[in-house]
Amino acid sequence: MSLVIGYQAWHSIDALHFFLRGAEMPFQLSVVTPEINSVRKEGKDAGLSKGDLILSINGQTIERRMDVAALLRTAMAGAEWRVGYRRGEQTAVAAFRLARFNGEWKSWLDWAPAFSTDFLNRWFGIVLAAFVLWMRPRDPMAWLLLALLVSFGFLSTSVGNVDEGWPLPWRAFAAFYRTGVSASWPLWMLLFGLYFPDPRSETRLLGWTRWAFGIPQALVALMGATASTLDSTAGLSIRQASQWMERLSPAAVVLSCACISVLFVNIPYKMAKEKAPDGKRRLRWLHWGMTLSLGPIFIFILYAWLFQKGLDSLPELLVVAMILLMFLFPATLAYVIVVQRAMDVRVALRQGLQYALAKQAMAVVMALAVLGIVWLTFQSVSREGMRTAGQLRAIALSTLAIVLLQRVRAKARTWVDRLFFREQVETERLLAELGEEVRFIPDATALKEQVCRRISEALHVPRVEILTSAGGSGFELTLPMAAGREQLGVLGLGPKLSEEPYSRADRHLLQTVATQAALALENVRLTQVVVEETAHRERLHHEMEIAREVQERLLPQRPPVVPGLAYAGRCRPAHSIGGDAYDFFLTREGHLMASIADICGKGVPAALLMAGLQASVRGLCAGGVSDMGELMNRLNALLWESTPRNRFATMWCGQYDPATGILHHVSAGHGQPVVLRASGQLERPQCRGMALGLTRAARYTAGHFHLGPGDLVAVCTDGVTEARNPAGEEFGEDRWAAVVADAAAFPPERVVAHVLQSVDEFAEGAEQHDDLTIIALRSADAGRIG
Repeated sequence: MSLVIGYQAWHSIDALHFFLRGAEMPFQLSVVTPEINSVRKEGKDAGLSKGDLILSINGQTIERRMDVAALLRTAMAGAEWRVGYRRGEQTAVAAFRLARFNGEWKSWLDWAPAFSTDFLNRWFGIVLAAFVLWMRPRDPMAWLLLALLVSFGFLSTSVGNVDEGWPLPWRAFAAFYRTGVSASWPLWMLLFGLYFPDPRSETRLLGWTRWAFGIPQALVALMGATASTLDSTAGLSIRQASQWMERLSPAAVVLSCACISVLFVNIPYKMAKEKAPDGKRRLRWLHWGMTLSLGPIFIFILYAWLFQKGLDSLPELLVVAMILLMFLFPATLAYVIVVQRAMDVRVALRQGLQYALAKQAMAVVMALAVLGIVWLTFQSVSREGMRTAGQLRAIALSTLAIVLLQRVRAKARTWVDRLFFREQVETERLLAELGEEVRFIPDATALKEQVCRRISEALHVPRVEILTSAGGSGFELTLPMAAGREQLGVLGLGPKLSEEPYSRADRHLLQTVATQAALALENVRLTQVVVEETAHRERLHHEMEIAREVQERLLPQRPPVVPGLAYAGRCRPAHSIGGDAYDFFLTREGHLMASIADICGKGVPAALLMAGLQASVRGLCAGGVSDMGELMNRLNALLWESTPRNRFATMWCGQYDPATGILHHVSAGHGQPVVLRASGQLERPQCRGMALGLTRAARYTAGHFHLGPGDLVAVCTDGVTEARNPAGEEFGEDRWAAVVADAAAFPPERVVAHVLQSVDEFAEGAEQHDDLTIIALRSADAGRIG
């Protein structure tokens, strides 16, 4: 995927240069030798003609077509070219100025097709395919969609093969990639027609064509790509290969048309056989979209092949319409896949991502419409010679148009609500909220009843049970309920009343609920273990011992590996258990989540509350909450509703993106991090909010900063800064920052150990009254960390 994006980005940059200030190729050369096939006016006026052999340009020797393309790629319109050439046995020099690439463009009929082919079609297809592939990386249909959309973008271009001017070896790669991808488009069309929307379905026609047509088409693409690569590599003659490919061209056109025909045959056939209304609707959208978009191209290919005609033989308006209609194909695919959920890639957010985007897009369209009406009205009333009556009439008509637009907006909003399944979004919201509720239900029986009842109401499933094992019949879906490596039960669901299957989004949300319920059941079980143990032994001793084991289990046992980042943490309770904790884990996006927290109070209550808080952080991230401010807002609401008013917590969370090096962080009453740059500069980013659980109205905003190579971030609880020596003096914020600065050359593990050692030396044996917890993160810098 990175190669696809990299090639297209380079191509778009070069295309933009041509559109803005680039020059038109003054002559066209043959494939093998720099012999002129055709000449533009400026070349003819300078004396060039067809058949001349180009020897040099501005003193640079020309041996092949790519040498000219390299010069043209960076040339500016109006630049002078002195072209040395040979005609027969005589040599001469022709001097002329390069014409502007788009010098003959006079209206939107000229630039709109160029923008559509070289930018819109290509980037829209890449973005759509990348989105589907990111959502479903293991789905073969996602990879087939990528190949189809990327190759579709090469059907037409306005700037030609600009990559012929790239330096080696990129020119060779571009030639192989461009030719292979463009020539393989009929193959992907064939496979898409056979396998979309369900590869497992046997409802298809002409299945044998995937071998009879597909293999020859793949060989044609491979041979064409190889020939283009040899052509782009200096010193290799491909005259015979080019002649051979030219002789095969008619057969290749017939083969391509045959492959494309498989798509046009299969989609209507599958639409006729489809019984489900949703499936039939999706195929109907795809059928009409591809017919309107690709039908004219398909007809033109046959026309050009039968009558040996080119685009210049068609009316200009017809050509422009045909090119602009091409965008309908990727746009229809986007609508069928994302909106109509043909591949079930919709992202389940609290308000529904698509629904929110659709509403915003509708608002933008309406705003643009209003601005257009206002602009037209201004142009009318300010026109020279316009009388007062005409001006008033134009203003009245524009006011009426704006009022009518408001009515259209109301109807459009109703249509969007119906189109994007608000009922489904509401179901997702209810299940997401249930995942948050179950973590704080103290009784196992009540917890199980609540989970089963809410799932039954949300999905309209009559039978929902939590089983001790996977046994039992009549369940359409069973999901494990595991906390760590231990499985606590199985969530079983019977068929829906609507008889619809469970979608991918349903399964994801239900698994999140099952995971949260398992964590809550594990907390209940651990609490019961504490109660049972204290009945046989001394209550306080065993309560502390069991709670200490639980708390140790909740600390990161196997921190995940993050490329380019080293990190460590340590918690040393003042007594057997404490109210401090830290955590490291990966989010769904592959970001590292680091957190450190301090609960008000000591002993078992503080430890249990910390366990619930830690589980809530992991559960919210697993449920799709990625914004740090929103994460802290939800934690505050949960803590406010589930704890007494004398209980609160301070917390700092940081989310590190290894791809960008950005660390997003938010603090709830916690001390700010110390950021020690590789240059030695010390920073204290400020992003502090109220402690969690103090008030329902607290709101939190995240900050961010970049973590460069060798930069160090350290955070501690107040047990470090408030540590006292026998004289009653506090360790303090300044001393804490200075100790971190002293450990500038240490890896994170040694930074943490150095801080604890410094606190112990400062305390001089004085009793530790509060827990000591420290985390440290350092970006990769082999010279300093290793």
